[in-house]
Amino acid sequence: MDVSSKLNSGKLKIKGKRNHKGAEGNIFNAIIASYLNLKIKQRLLVAFSVIMLFMTTIGITNLLSFQQTYTNVEEMVAEDITMMKIYDNVNYYSARRLAAVRGYFLTSKSSYIELIDKYSELLNVESTKILKSGAAKEVESTFQEYALLDVILNEQLSSVKNGGNRGDALRVINTKYNPKIEKIMDAITSYSEVQGDKAQDKSNQVLSRIRSTMVAMALMLTAAFILSGILILVFANSLTKPIITLTERLKVISAGVLGNEPLVINGKGEISQLMQATNILQERFTDMVTGISEAASELVQHSEELSQSS
Repeated sequence: MDVSSKLNSGKLKIKGKRNHKGAEGNIFNAIIASYLNLKIKQRLLVAFSVIMLFMTTIGITNLLSFQQTYTNVEEMVAEDITMMKIYDNVNYYSARRLAAVRGYFLTSKSSYIELIDKYSELLNVESTKILKSGAAKEVESTFQEYALLDVILNEQLSSVKNGGNRGDALRVINTKYNPKIEKIMDAITSYSEVQGDKAQDKSNQVLSRIRSTMVAMALMLTAAFILSGILILVFANSLTKPIITLTERLKVISAGVLGNEPLVINGKGEISQLMQATNILQERFTDMVTGISEAASELVQHSEELSQSS
């Protein structure tokens, strides 16, 4: 029977390690056994796939983290910073409108009326944005007071437009309107500062998240390098160790030593097939030497019988 037929028939007795724990369900040993059964090309693909899967996981995790960071920045810009700007606009438009009112009361120029109407419209737009944003009750109360002050302002404007005394109107503005509008503007400034503090807190959170992401990236990359090194070592050992064993056995066989136990074979890959073929080669050499030895013994026996008969 030739080598290939023995390999196919399985008549050669091969001693293999039996891991009873693996047979009982040891997942790790089962994975190792499955890996050893793979061919060299398949082992390379498995190792490469594991590394790529791990690196892909790192990439996706970092992408999601940066996406969340970007979302936080968008929220900060869309909510807190925008509201802070709106509060600042209210104060700016209020001051500009009051200056236009004073200018109109002092000069009666129609250009001031246009400015008053312009800033009144802008104030109405900004106030509506604040009230629709779900502002706190304290803010709503402040803008209700603001609306009451606008009544006083509009009354004095109407009075002057209808020929009323401009001095009296200006006096009412200075005594009844100015003190209250200053308090309201101070309150609006404090609301703007609150929004600024919120934006700062979110900014700190974003920076903290970025730092955490960078640390996580560093740890993941370190883990990826370690895992790659482990996979490379496992793959190298799975190739070099049996090759070294095979080389040593062939040296022993070439020296004429044929009494060693057959090589222990794990797996079904190319190297396992080489080891199995080496066991068959050792067996064939052993059978050949045994046959030659038996033939020599028979020749010696026949020679002795011929010598005795002569």
